[in-house]
Order: sequence, then C-alpha cells, then structure tokens
Amino acid sequence: MPSTETMSTSTGSTDTIGDIILQDHQEIRSLFVKYEQSSILDEKYDIIQKARTLLLPHESAEEEVLYPKLRKEVAGGSEIADERTQEEQGAEKLFKEIENMDSSSPDFISAADKLVEEVRKHASEEERYVLPALMQRFSQKELIGMGNDFKKAKSSAPTHPHPNAPHKGIGKTVAGKVAATMEHLQDKT
Repeated sequence: MPSTETMSTSTGSTDTIGDIILQDHQEIRSLFVKYEQSSILDEKYDIIQKARTLLLPHESAEEEVLYPKLRKEVAGGSEIADERTQEEQGAEKLFKEIENMDSSSPDFISAADKLVEEVRKHASEEERYVLPALMQRFSQKELIGMGNDFKKAKSSAPTHPHPNAPHKGIGKTVAGKVAATMEHLQDKT
C-alpha cells in the first residue's frame, strides 16, 4: 500500500505519530487479509515475511520513540507501554520461530495464524489506549515531531527478529542499529 503522506516544506511530514501508526496498522491488516485469502503455502509464507519487514521496524520505532514519551508524560503510561511491549516481544518470538521454518513446515500455519491474531489484538489495543492518550496529552506540533522521529527510527530499525536483544535503553539502540545495518544489506540481496 503506497504511502499517502502529505509533505510540507523541508521540515518533514505533516503526519502525526498517530497518523503513521494507523497507516502502518492498515497496511499490516491488508497483508493479513491477503494471507487469510491465500490457499498457497509459499504465498502465505511470503506475506508473513513481508509483514515482518514492515512490523519489526514499526515495533522498534514504538520502543524508541513512542513508549518513552508514554511512560514519561502520560498518567498510567508505564503500564500501557509495558503491556504493549510484552505483546510485541511475543510477536517477535513468533517471527523468529517462523523465520526458522519454511512454508512446508508442519507448524508454519499454526504459528503464522497465532502471529496474525496477536498482532491484530496488539494494534487494536494500541488504537484503543495509546493513540487517544497521545492525542489528549500532546499538541499537534509535538505529535508531528514525534511522527518525524518515528519515521526516522523505522528507517534504521532491524527487519529480522531479535527476541533476546535488549528492548529498551542504550543496549537496544546500539544492538538495533548494528543489526539493522546488516539486515538492510542482507534484505537487498
């Protein structure tokens, strides 16, 4: 699904972080519909791999940009961020399991179906709790700035699962940047 972002001047996009998250969620949901409609195992596998390359950078950007703001500046934000992070870690573990399979693996469909279900639940919870809290707490200008930071973080985030890597702090930042550089090169080949 092509991006429909509206660009302003050289200051960046006018999309808020909420706009970008919703666009990402819609793109992932569209992929999952294609996954469910397909009866060809290799096609299903390819769709899940495409979802991985979209979803893992999205989750990484949430951990780098969104959740620290939520924890620091929104009442009850730490609990909300912890719940969403736990869901993301579950999805990352499933992506890792699937990455070690091929489309003919006996556990592929059950793992992929579970992943689709968990990611849909996560996106719904995020839309129900996280986005309204952001809209209430931050100004439009702040939300646009967070959106630009979110896009930047996504562009340099890992595209393969690393469930045992740190999920916050400097350890996540350093490990993520090194892994992302290697993976972006690997994904191009």
